[in-house]
Amino acid sequence: EFIPLSHAERDLRDQVRQSASVLTSLGVARHRPGVREEIAAALRARPASLWPAGMPPQALRVLQHADEVEAILAAASVDEPGGALSASAATARRAALRPIETAVRVARRAAVAEAVRVLASSPLV
Repeated sequence: EFIPLSHAERDLRDQVRQSASVLTSLGVARHRPGVREEIAAALRARPASLWPAGMPPQALRVLQHADEVEAILAAASVDEPGGALSASAATARRAALRPIETAVRVARRAAVAEAVRVLASSPLV
């Protein structure tokens, strides 16, 4: 199913916002010391992407945003040491994060499809 890149990008932003609101209302979106560093380290640990010359800027931006959101998802899925997250809270957290995971996949697919479309129509140099 074709999804325009602009739609996928907007949906990813909206899903992040909605899920953050749900997690906050559930009381499972607390700040954890060192979480920003954990996210930054996860991003640094990713293999460097070698995108071709002429990569559409919007597609590249969406792919980079998807990487960032994925690192945040990983951090959000970690339980605090000694934290007592109930089974129902853990299930609710998982349910709140699932739409973001889907939005990341859809955004990546749309970005790659757009890049292929643009790059395939570009004259060879």
